[in-house]
Amino acid sequence: MWLLGLISAQAQAIVYCNITDVRCDVLSNGIQVTVASDGILEYQHPTEQWQPRYWSGKSLTLLFPGARSKFGRNFIDVSKFPVSFIQLSIPTTAQEGVGILLTVSAMANTDFRISQAANRQSVIITVASTRTLEKGAGATATSGGEAQLTVETRNGTASVHAVNADVHEVFARVAQALNLDVAVDDGVDRRISVFMADVPGEDLLRAIARAAGLALVKTPDGTFMVSAGVVEDLATYRLTETRSFRMHNIQASSAAQLLPTFIFPYLHQNKPQNAVVVTAQEDMLEKIEADLRAIDKAPPQIMIEVLAVEFIDTREAERSLALLHNTAGSADTYDSTLGDISYSTIGVLPEEFLANVNWLKSKGKAVIKAQPKMAVLNGGQARIFIGSTRFIEVEVSQWGSVSRRIQGVNVGVTLDISPWTGESREITTTIAPTVSNISELDSETGLPVLSTRDAKTQVRALSGETIMIGGLSLEQAQVTSHKTKVLGDLPLIGKLFRRKATQRTESLLVIFVTPRLLDERGRLPEAERESIHKRFLESDHGWQEPATIEVKRSGDRLSWRETVATPASGS
Repeated sequence: MWLLGLISAQAQAIVYCNITDVRCDVLSNGIQVTVASDGILEYQHPTEQWQPRYWSGKSLTLLFPGARSKFGRNFIDVSKFPVSFIQLSIPTTAQEGVGILLTVSAMANTDFRISQAANRQSVIITVASTRTLEKGAGATATSGGEAQLTVETRNGTASVHAVNADVHEVFARVAQALNLDVAVDDGVDRRISVFMADVPGEDLLRAIARAAGLALVKTPDGTFMVSAGVVEDLATYRLTETRSFRMHNIQASSAAQLLPTFIFPYLHQNKPQNAVVVTAQEDMLEKIEADLRAIDKAPPQIMIEVLAVEFIDTREAERSLALLHNTAGSADTYDSTLGDISYSTIGVLPEEFLANVNWLKSKGKAVIKAQPKMAVLNGGQARIFIGSTRFIEVEVSQWGSVSRRIQGVNVGVTLDISPWTGESREITTTIAPTVSNISELDSETGLPVLSTRDAKTQVRALSGETIMIGGLSLEQAQVTSHKTKVLGDLPLIGKLFRRKATQRTESLLVIFVTPRLLDERGRLPEAERESIHKRFLESDHGWQEPATIEVKRSGDRLSWRETVATPASGS
């Protein structure tokens, strides 16, 4: 097992090479860009897995999927016809910082020719020119122009003016001018352009290191040690710190992915502790910590209330939904003859409708199929099944033998609900209902044939507003068999003493979905909580008994009276 785990870990390791240099040479008929690495350097089209050999246009972009950059610069100002500049970046799809995009921008439409060196450690891009160029003219991408460096001191402070200067030379000149001990690691290879005036010595060194993306540590004897920011050797590791930042509201993997891709080499994940482990210099640690705390926010929670009412009589359904149209004012009229699933926002469910449903329930003309409440994270998914599971006997043939087993078939309505919200109190809800009915039994297999209808939509409503879903008609067919004892089992004439009766029922299911925003503690706001629990009236004596509702109906008119039990005095 240990050996298998070792092999698996090695298989998951990301293999990469490092881009060490981007050189730009002037030819008589164009510019030659050489991208060099310390290993096998593969390249491809940035969005498709093929290797272009020729390209025409004003720019060329190549993807090096198995490479990281140790070049130290991401922008190279060439400014030599026909090349304007060269830019390196990390694509958003890069894993652990492995993957480099290289873009060569031209001053005009031109032809690019791409080839690979014999040792496959370099990719050569030749940019054709319509002009005859003098070889050696102009600056190369490595030098980036003539270097300039001036260091002046005054009253213990220093002013630095550097243009494309080697960072070793900058630190050496500053250390000499201010009489400081500075040691720069040989692995640091980059150029820098800065301008700082009258800055104290230690602050100046830290500012230069920060601008160049380097780590700077002051040892107990007063020596300043400078190394590359990314830990790749023991010298750099000794100048960095490691901290663990535990996430409280989001996963550590998600937090790391939300940070810029170029700092992926600094980040590691500790899944058991749900923490992001960072190894970097102190100032970068502080910056990463601030960014992690900024994104480690609790996502909103949304409570989903669902009321599923099945109307046995479709005429009563039309009357009840007409109440919504008259009271809420924003509901659509509903026609039960239509087979389509319809959606509408009706505001807050009126008391008249709820009272009417209770009245129909008492008369056996409506059934409240479900009334669940559940809380989901912002953008999460809730699934509700309203129906029943029918069990049938199925014959299964396996290895030449026939066996029987009981199999369940879900018949009813499955509702997938996914709400999400932003800064406002508006909630966008994705609703996908699926209606399944047993339409008939297969004459050959005897298995039920399911009739399924589904739909999907997005509806926007305020917190506490109700979304109505109509058109969910349920048709059920129940087949019962009858036979006369003994005679029904006789061959040939037995079918004369057997009969089947099919009973079909049709009902209309209307579902009301009410999303409500919860507060940071996962509770309803006080105002909405009081509205939902309005049947419980708060007084000086505590909570009173629930209200009693007496409903009367005359034709299409509905009236009700609500009485509240008053607690005995002294209670």
